[in-house]
Amino acid sequence: MNDSRPLIKRLLLFSAVVLAFGIGLALGWGLKGYVTELKAVEYHEGQYGFINPLLECEGSEDLISRELSSFRDNLEELIQQEVEAKRINFASVYFRDLNNGPWIGINEKEPFLPGSLLKIPVMIAYFKKAESDPSLLSKKIAYDRDIPPSGQLIRPAIGLERGKSYTIEELIYRMIVYSDNEATYLLQLHDSENLYGRTYVDLGIPAPDGLHEYRINVKKYASFFRILFNASYLNKEMSNRALELLSKADFDEGLVAGV
Repeated sequence: MNDSRPLIKRLLLFSAVVLAFGIGLALGWGLKGYVTELKAVEYHEGQYGFINPLLECEGSEDLISRELSSFRDNLEELIQQEVEAKRINFASVYFRDLNNGPWIGINEKEPFLPGSLLKIPVMIAYFKKAESDPSLLSKKIAYDRDIPPSGQLIRPAIGLERGKSYTIEELIYRMIVYSDNEATYLLQLHDSENLYGRTYVDLGIPAPDGLHEYRINVKKYASFFRILFNASYLNKEMSNRALELLSKADFDEGLVAGV
């Protein structure tokens, strides 16, 4: 493996996770008909906005239908072609239908460096606190200190201005929509209650400790999308709000470019 592997894996992982999320919202685009072959049945409250809360699940077990099996074979073939052409070194893929539960994976337990994907749990942490303290989102944070270089390759379309103050809601918007590292830094810097760390504990996911290089696999990371889609951690309003922000992300050279 050369040094490009972590970046490639992050990019492929992001596409794979968002693809699974998109398929869930689309109620099974391109895979209509496979639901009747499954052994498990999930009952949802009903989709509105960007969420579809899960009410009950029967017969939960590893699920895979004929269509998903074929889909997995096609993915493996595509990945092999890309590897042989030396366009990628490695790929991790996790696909899950968020409405019905069946999933497939390719190297889905391979750990990777998540990079900007860790901005989602920062958002979740603040929204969780805002459920009990709505005024939190209106609190202002001053951008009045030097921020360590982030090494951000793709700069945000609209950056923060030194000397200005921003509400936490504005910083969350910039962090998610523009993937602004400086907004993320300010939010983490002012997390005096360790809301971020508590979110990982609540969800049963190992948290970054700031001392060691953090890695997570694509299957585990997908948990953040599932808890939002099912409104099982944040309430309905905040879950829908989070997913709506994600739908506004301005980077259009990834998955969006091919859909």
